[in-house]
Amino acid sequence: MSKNRDFADLLKVWRSNYKYSQAAAARVLSVPVRTLQQWEQRRSVPRLDETTTAILRRIYKDGYQL
Repeated sequence: MSKNRDFADLLKVWRSNYKYSQAAAARVLSVPVRTLQQWEQRRSVPRLDETTTAILRRIYKDGYQL
């Protein structure tokens, strides 16, 4: 994975590789579907809090990094 990817790219690549729909990915990450959509469309970014940390840990565990 390129080091120039942002959070939106990371989510999209991770979701695509696991063939998750947005709804399925949102369930796995424990966030609302609309939130995931906003992040993927770069309309918002997550605050660095416990939820974001848990999301990044999950994606990192699956082998993806920013």
